[in-house]
Amino acid sequence: MRAATFGLAVGVAGAMVLGGVAGAQSAEPACSVGYQPVMSYGSFGKTSVAYSATVKSTFEQKLGDGSYVRGYAVTQEARDGAGRTMSEFAQNCRRDEKGAPELTMNVTVFDPVTRSSMNWQVNSPYAEKVVHVFHQPPPPPPPTAEQLAARRKAAQAQTQLRPCPVPKAGNGDLGTRMIAGVEAEGHRTTQTIPAGEEGNELPLVITNERWTSKELGLVLMGISDDPRRGRSTYEVEELTVGEPDASLFAPPAGYNIVDPTVSADGVAKQ
Repeated sequence: MRAATFGLAVGVAGAMVLGGVAGAQSAEPACSVGYQPVMSYGSFGKTSVAYSATVKSTFEQKLGDGSYVRGYAVTQEARDGAGRTMSEFAQNCRRDEKGAPELTMNVTVFDPVTRSSMNWQVNSPYAEKVVHVFHQPPPPPPPTAEQLAARRKAAQAQTQLRPCPVPKAGNGDLGTRMIAGVEAEGHRTTQTIPAGEEGNELPLVITNERWTSKELGLVLMGISDDPRRGRSTYEVEELTVGEPDASLFAPPAGYNIVDPTVSADGVAKQ
C-alpha cells in the first residue's frame, strides 16, 4: 500500500497518460498476460472531493490439480471538483508486437452537470478508435402523493408473498485501517449456499469485504472470495487528493467522436 498525497495533483496526474500504460511510475508491467476482469468500485455518494488514483486489481483461482492461476492489472481513476469522473476498466492483458504485456481497457468519463458520458476502448485489436457519447434523459418529476401511496401498497403486498429461499447471510463491521494513507472503514458480508442448492456437494461460503472512505466517497479496497470463481481484489495503491489534470478527462488524440446529438459537420441537431 502506498500513501496518499494531499494537495494539488499535478505531479501524479501529469504522469498519467489516459489510455496509455497504467502504472508508468513503476517498472512493473501494467498487467500480467491471462488477466481476467474482476470487480470495479471507484467513487460513491455525492461528495465532490477531487482526487486521482492508481488501482491494482488481482485474481487468484485454484485449479483441480492444486496449482493456481493468478493475474493482475493496474488502472487509473479520477474525479474533479465539478464531479466529473474518469475510470479505466481492465478487460484483458495480451502481448503486443514486441512481446510485452499490454492492457486492453474500457474508459468511461461521466459529467453530472451535462448528464452525459463518453466511452472508448484502448489497445483493443478489434474495436475502432471511436469515442461514443451518451446523454441521459432529464430526471423524472417527483412522484405524486397518489403514486407514493400506490408504491407503498405494492410493497406491502409483496411482503405478504411467500419469500423464495435465499442463501444464509451474515454481516460484520471490521473496524478501521489505513489504505493508501487514508483511514477506511471495513465491512464484511458472508453468504452460505447450502449443499445441493447449486449442484454443490458441500456448503459454499462466499465472503466479500469492502473498505471505504466516507470523507472521500471512495471504495479503497474490495475483496471477493468465492470458491466458484476464486479470489479477487481491488485496491487503491496511490492516491492524490486535489484537482487532477484536465487531460485525464479528454479522449485520446486521433479518436473520432460519435455524438447522436451532433451532426457529422459538428452542428447540433435540433
